Amino acid sequence: MDRTPVTHEGTRVRLGIASADGKVIHQHFGSATQFLIFELEGTQLTFLARRPTDPACRPEGHDPERFQRLLDLVSDCNVVLAAAAGPPAVAALAQRGVRLVVFPDLILNAVAKLFDQGVLITES
Repeated sequence: MDRTPVTHEGTRVRLGIASADGKVIHQHFGSATQFLIFELEGTQLTFLARRPTDPACRPEGHDPERFQRLLDLVSDCNVVLAAAAGPPAVAALAQRGVRLVVFPDLILNAVAKLFDQGVLITES
């Protein structure tokens, strides 16, 4: 996994997290049923919104229109955390300036670990 610090302007990092239960990062980016949006400022994590999705990955294949809607849904985030993601999702988000980090774990554990590792940096 890429451990270089997330670059962003200001003192806040906005996170989009693929989680159906609000506790665990356990959904694949393209199959996510919702993204939970958080903001990290210093060491304070604040919940902002729940954004339901129409998953792009279906048993019959990937839907390009739904994939674009997923990208649009998290394009205001600096970082997206998911349990898994394919190279097209990583590349498409990177083109929008969003870093996708694959990190299946409890949400609070993942954010703390990434912060401690210097991946999520906020300037106070």
